[in-house]
Amino acid sequence: EQLVRVARVFGKALELYGGNLEGALRWFKKSHRFLGGITPFVLMQTETGANEVENLIGRMAHGVFS
Repeated sequence: EQLVRVARVFGKALELYGGNLEGALRWFKKSHRFLGGITPFVLMQTETGANEVENLIGRMAHGVFS
């Protein structure tokens, strides 16, 4: 279940970075203030955290950070 969750969300991050694997990996391992200073990878331990990461990816894709 966790592997499927990580794959799903990482796929969205990869899409956000235009298929740039290095960029997506770097983003995934970096803490973000919009995620409470936590890395997306750590947050994705739960479905709720994965949803937060997906929401942030969606906001980034549309240029909305509030």
